[in-house]
Amino acid sequence: MQRIIRTTAVLLASALMLGCSEKPEDSLQQATEQEQIVEAEATALDKMDAEQAGAKLAEMNNAIRSMVGAAAATDLSQCRMLEVGARPCGGPEYYIAYSTENVDTDIIETMAKEYTELRRWLNEEQQMMGTCEVIPEPKLSLQGGVCRALPTETM
Repeated sequence: MQRIIRTTAVLLASALMLGCSEKPEDSLQQATEQEQIVEAEATALDKMDAEQAGAKLAEMNNAIRSMVGAAAATDLSQCRMLEVGARPCGGPEYYIAYSTENVDTDIIETMAKEYTELRRWLNEEQQMMGTCEVIPEPKLSLQGGVCRALPTETM
């Protein structure tokens, strides 16, 4: 399934590049290279075992939390909430507040997306089950110059 989605995305990007490029052969080569990268990633995921996936998830989780850091901001408009991971019954594993003042939104969202994708794969691979409780998205606040997620109750 993931391979189909990735391949479709690469082909769509390739088609867009072909339409915008002055040299179609350059765009075709770029598309082929991108497709090879996607295929290599999918193959690596297929070969990964649960132990390796767990170690990779821990590494990725630490990277996300390190990048977010203290989430310093001067205004609430700089605060964002990020969904990270995937619970077996659906929804994110957790939410984390970050600041656009010190974190590139595109990078952190890509990191969270990759983490979530790997977590979903591991959940499916290990046929994980959960308690299926809903974790509502916390509200953001700015307290002492730091973006914070206000506590919420589980439903």
